[in-house]
Amino acid sequence: MKRCKKCDLKKELHEYYKSNKTKDGYHNSCKSCWKKRRAKRYLENKETVQKQCRAYYVKNAEHLKAKSRSRKKTYEETRKYREKYPEQYRAHYAVSNALKRGDLTKADTCRICNSNGKLHAHHADYSKPLDVLWVCVDCHAKIHLKES
Repeated sequence: MKRCKKCDLKKELHEYYKSNKTKDGYHNSCKSCWKKRRAKRYLENKETVQKQCRAYYVKNAEHLKAKSRSRKKTYEETRKYREKYPEQYRAHYAVSNALKRGDLTKADTCRICNSNGKLHAHHADYSKPLDVLWVCVDCHAKIHLKES
């Protein structure tokens, strides 16, 4: 929890943008106050803001175009995966939504080696999308190598 410097309300940390300029790593004003401030600035200084945006685009055009191509490639790969493995995709999507809703909680450590790195939800049976085994990336790869 953190108190917003603008509206003086105490809010959860996900209500704040991240910042590497503050000690706690989050902006001092919440997202809604930040958005209001940005909208007000845009309305008051429309031409200046547009000029700054154009200058930024000109300066970073190559990087932005490359990023756009990368996004398109990622989207295309995702689309192909969805078409090739519809059941797996639905199971991954179900786990993601369940985590967001709080219906499913991620384990703290890998169920195989007890490491606490990045964990994946392994499905032994994709027809049971919320029946998962939380394993680290290495163990997950080993499981799938044994299966194939």
